[in-house]
Amino acid sequence: MRTGFWVLVFVLLLGLAFAQEEIPLGEEEIPEIAVAVEVEAEKEKPAKVDEVPLEKIESMVNLRSVPDVLKRLPGTETYIGPGLAASMPVVRGNDSKWTQVLLEGAILSPVGRPYMLNMMPLTAIESIEVIKGPAPPQYPGSTIGGLVLLTMKSGDKYPGAGAQLTIGSYNRQTYELWSGGGDDEKNYFFSVNKELYSGWRPHQKKNFTEASLKLNFSPDEKSKLTIVGSSLNGVLWGVMQLGPNPAQNWYPEWTIDHRSLASITYKRQVSDKSDYFIRIVPFAFSGQIVIQRKAKPDMPGFYPMKYSLWKEEFQYNIRPNPQTVWTYGAGFQRDVLESTPTLDVTFMGKIPPDKWKKNDLTYKWLFIQNTFLAQGKNAYTLAVRYDSANPGKDIISPFFSTHFPLGSNSLMRFAVTKNRRFADLHELYGEGIFKGNTDLRPETGWTYQLDLEKKLKENSKFTLTLYQTKLDNVIGADASTKNQYMNIGRAKLQGIECEYEKNYPWGLWWANYTYLDAWDLNKDRPLVIVFRTASPRNMFKTGITINGKNNWNFDLELFAYGPRRTDLDTPRQEDWFKWDQATQKWVPIKVTVPTEVGGYAIFNLKLRKATGKDSELILSIENLFDKDYQDLLFYPAPGRWINLSFKKLF
Repeated sequence: MRTGFWVLVFVLLLGLAFAQEEIPLGEEEIPEIAVAVEVEAEKEKPAKVDEVPLEKIESMVNLRSVPDVLKRLPGTETYIGPGLAASMPVVRGNDSKWTQVLLEGAILSPVGRPYMLNMMPLTAIESIEVIKGPAPPQYPGSTIGGLVLLTMKSGDKYPGAGAQLTIGSYNRQTYELWSGGGDDEKNYFFSVNKELYSGWRPHQKKNFTEASLKLNFSPDEKSKLTIVGSSLNGVLWGVMQLGPNPAQNWYPEWTIDHRSLASITYKRQVSDKSDYFIRIVPFAFSGQIVIQRKAKPDMPGFYPMKYSLWKEEFQYNIRPNPQTVWTYGAGFQRDVLESTPTLDVTFMGKIPPDKWKKNDLTYKWLFIQNTFLAQGKNAYTLAVRYDSANPGKDIISPFFSTHFPLGSNSLMRFAVTKNRRFADLHELYGEGIFKGNTDLRPETGWTYQLDLEKKLKENSKFTLTLYQTKLDNVIGADASTKNQYMNIGRAKLQGIECEYEKNYPWGLWWANYTYLDAWDLNKDRPLVIVFRTASPRNMFKTGITINGKNNWNFDLELFAYGPRRTDLDTPRQEDWFKWDQATQKWVPIKVTVPTEVGGYAIFNLKLRKATGKDSELILSIENLFDKDYQDLLFYPAPGRWINLSFKKLF
């Protein structure tokens, strides 16, 4: 254990011990803490869940996709990644490919890569839940880097129609249409989102269209059928990054023929003491990527990809008494990937059959969980999960949590589990210059987390989280392994997250602070997983919403990040490229890469004005002072981004 970490833990706990006496609050005061623990709610959420409802999402500045919401939370960052310029989340210093994203059970980040996360707009999203620590046993797939759970709007809660138009910097144009209707027994919600912009670097463009649909039916009073679907197509041109990764200095262009997914869930109440649900998730993707190298602009290459997934889940709940719930679950998933090596563009439209290779991966899982109340108020959850992957290994993951109130306005939860991630299809069978390895062991991480939530006086809430994760069998590939994926790493992630939120008559103030100690145990230095830099040790984020006069609203955000280590132990001179406006060409430059990059702060501003009973005008300014912040991390990010939106309800 690192001394500095535990000294900080001791100081925080000492401060809590001498904190002011709790003051009971009235029934109408917010935010609420469910101190009276209910066994059914605890069964669904036995670990801490960061909930982001729609009203909070609407106050955030310049949202384009789900990752823009995540970067407001403690312990999370969002980078503009290499290649596709995708917004990629990094949770508690973990690799972004470890974060699993689920749209009502449907996987949005297949093949172990989070690029698809960048392609989910927020038009149809009602709420976002993030699990960063111990993952409850009902969630299959990768849980090491956290879970992002998306819930779509339903027509009974969001009836009527609406439209929104956004124009802004970098030639951004976003068109949104939606419609919903129905009642509790039968309802629908449909949305279409089209986004276009040309980026802040040459060759970076986006032109996506996504349609989403949610249908709810109640065949009888004891059953419910929910169908969720989403379809995406378009073109994404990757940004020409400034840094040296990858060494070939290339930029890609993705053509997405389609990305289609569905989640079909049937729930039934068998009796007063039991119920079950069955879920089927089909997913299909096809597209191709064209690679253009700076060094050889006349020799572009391309490779196509076809990917499909089929998942089945079953879960049964039994309540022998009001204080106990038993939950059983099982599931199956099969991933299939068809791809080719990089081909000359002359093969477009006429790829020989022998160029295609087809690989698959299957998962099977079982779990059993018991949640019960002791002495009528303390909740406990005991569970065990079994996973089997082929190719891959078997793994058993125990889970334990305890949740109990501390006085009238506080509660505490402790949870521990073994989070896991199996090797994905790229790691098993190779991609590009990297060689596959079907003998890879699953990555595992014992995760311990302690949470304290306390309701304070005057409509405020404080949350403290302490956590530690020990990672084993981390998968990677570099020159030392001759570019073959291997189990080469061990790491330790530990930290503190504090959140404070206070409601005023005129608005809301929120703030959070993160201390993260992510350590590479093999190299005995800060853990560098993605983008050639470690996560910062210190992060501070705050925002304020002011409900002004004459239907004006003001939202201001500040994100501040401390210094961070790079992947170098000593400074090194490297060959980079920069765009020359005079010649309209990329020219080589010499750059000295440091061992550490400095911290920075970003300010965002939003102004909202109700222009009628059912319309609103919105001005958003991201990166208000036009700081070149992410260039310090070797990859470009937008400068000042100004957007003007008009929203109308019908």
